[in-house]
Amino acid sequence: MNTTYTFREMTNLTKLLRILLVTGAAMAIVSLISNCLQWELLERGTFSQAEGQANDSRQQVIALLTSVLFFVTVVVFSCWIYRANKNVWALGALGLRFTPGWALGYFFIPIIWLWKPYQAMKDLWRASKNPGAWQTIKPGSILRIWWTLWIIYNFEEVAAFNVSMRAHDIESLKMLTIDQQMSDGVKIPLCIVALILVSQILKFQNRANSANPSPPLLTVESTLTTGGRGPALTKKQRIVLVVAIGLLGLGCWFSVSLISPVGLVCVLVLITVKNHSALRRDFRRDISEGNERSERNWV
Repeated sequence: MNTTYTFREMTNLTKLLRILLVTGAAMAIVSLISNCLQWELLERGTFSQAEGQANDSRQQVIALLTSVLFFVTVVVFSCWIYRANKNVWALGALGLRFTPGWALGYFFIPIIWLWKPYQAMKDLWRASKNPGAWQTIKPGSILRIWWTLWIIYNFEEVAAFNVSMRAHDIESLKMLTIDQQMSDGVKIPLCIVALILVSQILKFQNRANSANPSPPLLTVESTLTTGGRGPALTKKQRIVLVVAIGLLGLGCWFSVSLISPVGLVCVLVLITVKNHSALRRDFRRDISEGNERSERNWV
């Protein structure tokens, strides 16, 4: 089957993605500060019920906002990746290794997401800069920086989740807080680098489109080399593929230590719930022990 691609302007979509990335960096800063405050509270060892409840409410609100923002950013970034890859096909890039669907789909497949999305993004960056001779373009260092931060961020989230499963006392909550601080510390530069990356690709594509406003209409089947990924999928096939990938990602999330980014929203929610549930148990236990000591002293 042949699928024809036409160039579509991405300025508005990129603006929305930039706003989300900037907001994500800002929320990471807020979360980092909040986790520092929680660390100080836990380091003291003793705290009132009012202090504990205030900390609990603040952390829950920040975690909820972060989870919603992450989900929206994933959706918009996915649309951006798919559209950007369609554009490089429309601009006349020949011999691309990945179709738009697979350039996005590899992000959601466990294990494979460790390297395939980087290869697809590298081809996208090179083909956007020079569609006619993209194989001769050397990948920019921004790609390696972005992917390194993305991998580190994912591993930090996995580490935080693993710690949260064992967070039953103050010491384990301290360790969880440290992991969350490290995750926030990586997320800030990750959002900034991702913003620079999408801005560069948008600039390259707009420049290429201005130089050749009416590029030839290309089809996936006619331009795929022997190293390609097969013909484009129909709309029904894409829907089935997305559902299958989603189920596979969720299933592997429970069975392997390296989760796919699809599970990160679930990780954030579970970390928050388990973190604050354990924290509330400690509040109740400290208050109960304090009451028992007071009764013994009175007797």
